[in-house]
Amino acid sequence: MTRRLRYTRQPWYTREFPSKRQLAHVSQVLHARAAAWLREPLPPWDFLCEVELRLRRIPRKTVLRFTEDFLWVVALASIGFCSVAYGSAAIHQARQKAVLEALRANSAAPASLASASQASDSKVANNVLLGLIEIPRLDTASIVEEGVETSTLWKAVGHIPGTALPGERGNAVLAAHRDTYFSGLGDLKVGDWVSFKSPTATYSYRVESTRIVEPDDTQVLAASTEPILTLVTCYPFHYIGNAPQRYVVTAREQQPASQSQ
Repeated sequence: MTRRLRYTRQPWYTREFPSKRQLAHVSQVLHARAAAWLREPLPPWDFLCEVELRLRRIPRKTVLRFTEDFLWVVALASIGFCSVAYGSAAIHQARQKAVLEALRANSAAPASLASASQASDSKVANNVLLGLIEIPRLDTASIVEEGVETSTLWKAVGHIPGTALPGERGNAVLAAHRDTYFSGLGDLKVGDWVSFKSPTATYSYRVESTRIVEPDDTQVLAASTEPILTLVTCYPFHYIGNAPQRYVVTAREQQPASQSQ
């Protein structure tokens, strides 16, 4: 009785890569075939039939092996990109939190950093550290920076330029992505607390309302004579692609600001 040998396929990372001679030979063959086709090009239909015949001649195992290798490359590239992106954002948050704590410990912010005591008509440069927003119900604490550009929103909560700064009399509007710093914004309820820590003071807000609006609804940015904090993110939260609406949380300051200690 003969014994059947079982073929064991080697993992992709143990296979031998083609030598330089093999790669050069393949390149020469492809170049010669391309030159021949350019000299006497086939009609479109004949060309498609030729391609189909050649594809059918490829062994199924070869196609599966190539597909597996390709998917491995895509998976590794995706994991690497996400690791670098989320890692850099986490490092940025940690560094900015350390800077903010140092400023609050000294009870004074340098002129290059914006504080919540600035005038409402002042202009703040993009990516400038404004403070820290804390939401106890969500157990989150995120750095807030000026601007809502893509690079800013990836690493921090953004303050929409032209609106009041947190702690001022007016409507301070903060925005963030629905899958990062404002991922749990839908869990906020009326009566929940939101605090904002600037380099010089701490401001406490109580949630008054939540609503869903269209992206072009400018009422979200409307000015106010009272200190209001508005949080904006995309909606629905689990929508795939560009979300068609916006989720808005409105909170009002409830007590005088306390100085940082």
